[in-house]
Amino acid sequence: MPPLLSECDRSTRINPRIKHLMGSSGLPCDCIKQLFLIRSQIFPLSLIEAIHRKIREDSDMAQDSLQCLAQLASMHGPVFPDETAQVSYLAHMVEGLLSTINGIEIEDSEAVGISNIISNLITMFPRSILTALPSELFTSFINCLTLLTCSFGRSAALEEVLDKDDMVYMEAYDRLLESWLTLVQDEEHFPRGCFVQPAIQVFNSYIQCHLAAPDGTRNLSVNGIASHEEEEINELQEDDRELFSDQLSSVGVLGRVAADHCIPLLTSLLEDRVNRLHGQLQRTQQHLMASSDLGSIDRKVLDDLYEDIHWLILVSGYLLADDPQGETPLIPSEVMEFSIKHSTEVDINTTLQILGSPGEKASSIPGCNRTDSVIRLLSAVLRTSEVESRATRASLTELLSPQMGKDIVWFLRRWAKTYLLVDEKLYEQISIPLSTAFGADTEGAQWIVGYLLEKVINNLSVWSSETELANDTVELLVTLVEKRERANIVVQCEGWWSLAKQFASRSPPLHLLSSSVQRSLMKALVLGGFANMDSDTKQQYWAEVLHPLQQRFLNLINQENFAQISQEEAVKQEIVATLEALCGIAEATQIDNVASLFSFLMDFLSSCIGLMEVYSNTPETINLIIEVFVEVAHKQICYLGETKSMKLYEACLTLLQVYSKNNQSRKRSDATAEEDQYQDLLLIMELLTNLLSKEFIDFSDNDEVFRNQEQGTPASNRTVSAADVVLYGVNIVLPLMSQDLLKFPSLCNQYYKLITFICEIFPEKIPQLPEDLFKSLMFSLELGMTSMSSEVSQLCLEALSPLAEQCAKNQEKDSPLFIATRHFLKLVFDMLVLQKHNTEMTVAAGEALYTLVCLHQAEYSELVETLLSSQRDAIIYQRLADAFNKLTASSTPPTMDRKQKVAFLKSLEEFVANVGGLLCQEPELLTFQAGAESRGNEALICWECLIVRTRNGRIGSSLSSTSALPDQFPISKVTQTFPTSCPWERQLWLYKFQVHNQMVAVEPDFSFDGVLANLFVTGMESQREELVWMEDCFGSQAGPSLTMSDSDDDVPTLSAHTLAALQEFYHETRTRPDQDRTESDPFAVGAVEEDWRMSQFWYSDETAALLAEEVVREAGEGGRIACVSAPSVYQKLKQGVVDGSDRVSAFVLEYDRRFATYADDFIFYDYNKPLSLPSSVAPQSFDIVLADPPYLSEECLSKVAKTIKYLSKGKVLLCTGAIMENVAKELLDVKMCSFLPKHNRNLSNEFRCFINYPSSLLWS
Repeated sequence: MPPLLSECDRSTRINPRIKHLMGSSGLPCDCIKQLFLIRSQIFPLSLIEAIHRKIREDSDMAQDSLQCLAQLASMHGPVFPDETAQVSYLAHMVEGLLSTINGIEIEDSEAVGISNIISNLITMFPRSILTALPSELFTSFINCLTLLTCSFGRSAALEEVLDKDDMVYMEAYDRLLESWLTLVQDEEHFPRGCFVQPAIQVFNSYIQCHLAAPDGTRNLSVNGIASHEEEEINELQEDDRELFSDQLSSVGVLGRVAADHCIPLLTSLLEDRVNRLHGQLQRTQQHLMASSDLGSIDRKVLDDLYEDIHWLILVSGYLLADDPQGETPLIPSEVMEFSIKHSTEVDINTTLQILGSPGEKASSIPGCNRTDSVIRLLSAVLRTSEVESRATRASLTELLSPQMGKDIVWFLRRWAKTYLLVDEKLYEQISIPLSTAFGADTEGAQWIVGYLLEKVINNLSVWSSETELANDTVELLVTLVEKRERANIVVQCEGWWSLAKQFASRSPPLHLLSSSVQRSLMKALVLGGFANMDSDTKQQYWAEVLHPLQQRFLNLINQENFAQISQEEAVKQEIVATLEALCGIAEATQIDNVASLFSFLMDFLSSCIGLMEVYSNTPETINLIIEVFVEVAHKQICYLGETKSMKLYEACLTLLQVYSKNNQSRKRSDATAEEDQYQDLLLIMELLTNLLSKEFIDFSDNDEVFRNQEQGTPASNRTVSAADVVLYGVNIVLPLMSQDLLKFPSLCNQYYKLITFICEIFPEKIPQLPEDLFKSLMFSLELGMTSMSSEVSQLCLEALSPLAEQCAKNQEKDSPLFIATRHFLKLVFDMLVLQKHNTEMTVAAGEALYTLVCLHQAEYSELVETLLSSQRDAIIYQRLADAFNKLTASSTPPTMDRKQKVAFLKSLEEFVANVGGLLCQEPELLTFQAGAESRGNEALICWECLIVRTRNGRIGSSLSSTSALPDQFPISKVTQTFPTSCPWERQLWLYKFQVHNQMVAVEPDFSFDGVLANLFVTGMESQREELVWMEDCFGSQAGPSLTMSDSDDDVPTLSAHTLAALQEFYHETRTRPDQDRTESDPFAVGAVEEDWRMSQFWYSDETAALLAEEVVREAGEGGRIACVSAPSVYQKLKQGVVDGSDRVSAFVLEYDRRFATYADDFIFYDYNKPLSLPSSVAPQSFDIVLADPPYLSEECLSKVAKTIKYLSKGKVLLCTGAIMENVAKELLDVKMCSFLPKHNRNLSNEFRCFINYPSSLLWS
């Protein structure tokens, strides 16, 4: 069911209890539609706008009224009878918005509310509705958006200067930039070029706010006087490129829309600042020659130039390139089109000359005006880099800005990923200047690779003490070698070999680099070693890079007096450096090098275990040793065959045994060191989780990375399994996990993820645990359910179902597990029936309750009877009895049968909706104080209808024609006195009032956490205290206020190295009851069970294969395919049974996180947020998009269509119901095919395919 209102923010989230107000079809009842649409009688928007104009000087009330308007701006879906009504409503909203803010100076308290209104209008209304607005009105709206964006941007900059705590303009500015992003990404729906001028204005405004005077307004206070607190403020902030990444992304996209203006502007500004910087450094050098006193130098000019260059480079980087994670980065289409459009005006030779002459001013080269603007912008950055390098050679390093150095290498890394060795096959059209300068086998590409490598070497030499700059520099080096084509050029450079030898020999200054930088540098050197080299050269390379590491390590630890010298600082530094290098080697693992690296690393792991004994009292070294194992397991376990895996299991088990022995000794000597174990435990749990990932992510069956190396112990004789290692690790972890340690959020989440994972994968092992360990595990589950965050509670609930199922299989009624599950039955029962809980946990709690009821049916009946017998109110008793009867209405006792479970979960939703709030503690009776009894003509209130239900069935109401404190009486009397046509009784809904003949003000809060919760009457300033407040009690459970706790929605912080696939794997195992299913092929259609709750219905094998063949053919060689809510087609592509599927890239966009098992191919997708995709998903980055919207509704298809248009380069294959034909044609310009897709289950609706390209297969 499409929501009535959007989730604008946490404060406006829709309460799931709004389902009370829906009809049996799940759609809004007619009276709701009338309430929303009869503006002149019940909800006049103009009235609310008038109210806001009267109360806007009161910040609190202004925020309330704007919140109301923002939620009204988000209405969409079936509440509108047709498009005409939607257009009319939108036009009324836009007109009201323009009239409200026209000619006024916006107050601070209004900024966020106004931005929310605009954001909702743009986000929630389809593009077809926006374009249907009268052209003048639409133009006025865009102009208003432009002016507000520029104004809020300037105010946000001023907030930064003043270091305000409440950055309201910054929040509003961010929201408006997001709105622009939504618009321009759908610009094909709007008149061509309609956003160019607004984009120019917003872009110019952003640049101006970030440049120093006189060209800009950065760091100027409201009176134009410069602030001197900038440096102190900046020191307290994180890096701007991270802090303002969303802003920069939006501004970069706007810059692409107006590329003809923005790229030349950035080039001109950057060249000017760099030339001025060069001149200033020269003058400073001359000054120092006369006086060596650095303190006599005025750095104000230099600081302003550095800050200008900082922002210009950041904006340039975000404009020229995206930084997708896990995907092939592509040159933005707008940048490519801009370069192609002007290619006829470009002199290639002059362009290459400017590119290859960073030491010269571009303007000094003849014909500089006939250069490619994209290349010239890069040249301006290279010119900045060259000025910096020359300054270091002139011993002016102390005058340089490390921040500028970071910006330069960040830009070059971002640019190199996208442009360097550009693959022409990925583009329909390619710019000749770009392909000539940066294409494969071009002199330009070879030159710039050499230049970038030289830059890396120079930075590591000069800036070794600047950790962040050195880290960014090494990341640039990793980018140069992580792709084989680039690495082939890098290893041909002499500088590369010199760098490798210098690092391997621990020569200065590389040995001064921080441990994290050395780790990344080793990763880069290992990746480079797998470039194309002849066997002799490669052998020589490894001998110079890895052999010294191994030799030094063995020579050190094999010394007879190693135990005595091990604590010497030099020895400890050598050990730490070696361990960091091993982590870097593991991080360099790829599928084509895993065989070599695993063999090399295994030689070290046994020695590392020996170091655990030596450094048992050195926590930092212990952590690093464990981290080596974590990285090896994380990067390599999925590629290892059974024999190799067993070797790793054995090594990990030995590691844990040694740690356990040492930890017991340490615990005896220092009982207060509990918190010091935090990092150890976190790493151990991460190691165990990584080992468990082998159970569902295994690429070793079908690859040949080890070829004939898999020899040794046969499977039947293996001695150690993942279960052995993990359970032994749990035996270590559980006794150490105190409640104090669980206060660390990351540790707490990792701990509960691990034990839930174990319960789901190895439930048969739980009853075999030692008694103390079993009790600790059960206590942890109870603690997580009752005292932790909703995230942890849900994990614990998910752990209960497999435990109960295992207990049912064993049929041992006296076992500790059977007794424990009986205890958990009451806990889950109370959580669902008696306590307030996050509604997102209802499904997990329901599944746990069902399995526990199957196991303990008599105890469940006793709980129900006890609850019913405690009810004194006959009405509540009967409602509860009826609800429980419906919940378990089946004539047969509940079993573990999946169909029965599904029916129970469906009934549970209705059960929670019906009884939610009935069983909470008795709240105070709600009454309403209409304090303005009779004061002339101002506040005589006539109530025509006022019916409010409280949880105990009593109300407070006014029955007289004038407001007075009401008597209190049962609600049944009120419903007789005030008959209502509303389908829900005992609910406040319709109300009207008037003050004599003049409507004063009525504004309900439509958050639905308090529907009509704030009814206020305003007239004159003196009557503010006479507001009438009332709380709705639509199913409330914890008192009159229904405000949701934000803490329930906090996103947990997950460990950086944990596989993303583990996060939701619990759902997969939970919804996969058929344990006899063969799991040998993880890509088989149906390998992941259908989940009806997510409207999942898999295609038949034949249909999936045919659709896979179609998209492979249309994507072409090297093509990219997006399967949106169509996992069965993705699975068929990955099975390798479709001809050509190995020559394309396929990705699955799914809401169901069980598909996260497909690692980087999985992209989380919620159709309700069609453009909320990872930054790695670039626009128009897929050759064909196959989509199967989860629901047959116009609202769903409209949102999915936005996603399709964002992803597709042009070709679309849509699979949906035949009834959606007209909507599909309007949204995507597709035609119905004759081909009839089939599903594994017979669906009642006829399904068809729709395409926008010629296809003999689908038309046959």
